[in-house]
Order: sequence, then C-alpha cells, then structure tokens
Amino acid sequence: MQSPDLVLKRREQILIVEDDVESCEVMGAVLHDAGYSVDLAHDGYEALELAARRRPDLVVSDVQMPNLDGVELVRRLHSFDPELPVVFTTGIENTKDLVTASEHYGASECLKKPMKPDDLLWAIDRALALSRQRGHRPGPPLVRAPSR
Repeated sequence: MQSPDLVLKRREQILIVEDDVESCEVMGAVLHDAGYSVDLAHDGYEALELAARRRPDLVVSDVQMPNLDGVELVRRLHSFDPELPVVFTTGIENTKDLVTASEHYGASECLKKPMKPDDLLWAIDRALALSRQRGHRPGPPLVRAPSR
C-alpha cells in the first residue's frame, strides 16, 4: 500500500481566454502559482484549438472579445462537453444581462474586472468543486479542432 504522501494529485487544467495579453498573463501566473496547469488563449478561436488538443477541466473566459466572444465560445465548447465548468470575466457594466447570459450558458461564476486574485481563485475552486460533485470528467482530446 502506498503512503498518502506518495500519491500524486492530478493538476487541474485551466484554459484562460482573454484578449488583453497582460491580463491573460497575470491570471495565468496567479493560477500557476496556485498549482494549476494553465493554457492561455487570446481569442475564442485559439481557445477552441487549445481545447481540442487538451481538454480543460475549467475555462475562464472574457465575455467581450473580437471575432468570437466568450458566450459563443462557451456555447461551442459545451457542444462537446456540456458539463464543462466556466467562469466568465467582464468589464460589462450591465450585470443583469451578464448574469442572465451566464446562467443561460452554464457559467458557474461571473467576475467583474478588474478582479482580485483571491476572488479569481475562489471562483475557480468553487466551480471545480461543484463540477466534481456532479461527477464531471473532461473527455479525451478531440481528433481535430472545431471549424471557424
């Protein structure tokens, strides 16, 4: 029998999608320092390609991005993995519309930017805990990325 100290925990894979490069890198560093494995994407299409290669355990996505916004990105990701946990981030002032969109597209949390690192970590921990309670496990990588 193995000692509990020798059992390695799997690091959760987090996909961060943020068109502001600096914000994306800061969030990535915060999550990496907290022990998560992190992939960074700067638009929705790049996120779809990354998710196809290595299925994330959770997605943190900006809502407003050029080309493919966060809501459409999550809709597409949920077509492959309907239970994939999502945390939205946004600078949108109208939080009522945002909460409605978040609930409709299955986001566990919605954080207003700028956010504190502790708030981001709390939202991710909570979303992952809820996902584990529901028995969610990410599927295998997709054979090819979804089309643009």
